[in-house]
Amino acid sequence: DKFSVVAIGYTISHPGFSFVASHHSRSLSQILEETARLGYRRPALIFNPWADERSLHQLSGSWYYEMQRRPAKDRVPIWHTTERPSPDQVRKWILRHKPDLVVDTFSPDDPILRGTGLKAPADIGYASTNLRSADGEMSGIFQNFTAMGASAIDRLSILINKGETGAPQIREGSITF
Repeated sequence: DKFSVVAIGYTISHPGFSFVASHHSRSLSQILEETARLGYRRPALIFNPWADERSLHQLSGSWYYEMQRRPAKDRVPIWHTTERPSPDQVRKWILRHKPDLVVDTFSPDDPILRGTGLKAPADIGYASTNLRSADGEMSGIFQNFTAMGASAIDRLSILINKGETGAPQIREGSITF
C-alpha cells in the first residue's frame, strides 16, 4: 500500500494493478488477415494455455471468432500444450491436420518449426504472436516492449502525481498494438 504500481502485461492474480499490455486479440486477428491476403487458408494455432490465460483468453477468443468466419473445411483444431512439443510431434501434427500456416505463441527465439525439416515459407507458412524484434527475419507480431515500458512509466507517473498507491479499486489499463 506504500507504492504506486503498474504491471506490464495482464495480471491474473489479486489484487490486480493498473497495467500496460499488448492487444493480443487484435494481434492475432492481424496475423490471420495478413496471411489470408497472402493466400493462406488453413491456419493452425499451437499454443500454451498458460499464455492464453495470461492474455485473458484474448488469443483463443480471437481465434475461435476468426475460425467461425471460415468454411469448416479450412478449420484446424487448436493444439493446446503446456509443454513445448518436440520437432517430431510438430511434424506429425502438421502432416495429420494439413495446415498451410502455423501460428506459434511460444518463444520466437526457438521457432516451433525448428528441427521438423519444414521450412517457412517454402513448405508451410509461419507467424509468431510474440516477436522480440521487428527486423523482418520472422513474420508475426512485434510486441514493442520499449513502447509498453514508456507507456507504463507514463501511467506510473500519473499514479505518483495523484498520490495513488497499492491496488486500485478500479484497474485502468493501456493497450499497445
